[in-house]
Amino acid sequence: SRGGAPPAGRVEPPSSRSPPYTEGDLFQVSVPSNWRELQGSGAVTFAPNGEYGTVNGQSVFTHGVEIGVSRNETHDLQTATDELISSLSGGNPDLRRAANYSRISIGGRRGLRTTLTNRSEVSGQPETIEMSTTPLRDGSLFYGIGGAPTGEFRDYANVLNRVVGSIRLSD
Repeated sequence: SRGGAPPAGRVEPPSSRSPPYTEGDLFQVSVPSNWRELQGSGAVTFAPNGEYGTVNGQSVFTHGVEIGVSRNETHDLQTATDELISSLSGGNPDLRRAANYSRISIGGRRGLRTTLTNRSEVSGQPETIEMSTTPLRDGSLFYGIGGAPTGEFRDYANVLNRVVGSIRLSD
């Protein structure tokens, strides 16, 4: 198992087959069939074999998508998304928002998308991250974060958009 080691190895291209996964009673999502499902605390990650692991006790991935729910004290989508980015940057001092927000739909609900840049804890190389958010009925913030090394991001952007576009919320 690679769970106790940093990611390493050659990444497989994403499969064109994308079976649906149902995550509890919260959402359904379709991801490439050769990506593994990794449960976390309040989030689930889907990543290719060999591209996830642990660094300094934190789960990390070099390619893939994390989907989860974050508390929201503000009930304003943009402010809540800003707060999520700020909380994520606490552990990633190089994490920066690199684009303005654009309006999108997630599971038929209004949402926001933005692009972030970071330096990978694993490789030390630049990575590009796309973050999408939407409010849930209870006021919490549903998010999808997809990332890949910056040099490979264009190859992954369509897959990440397809994954986020497949999300169906149940709440």
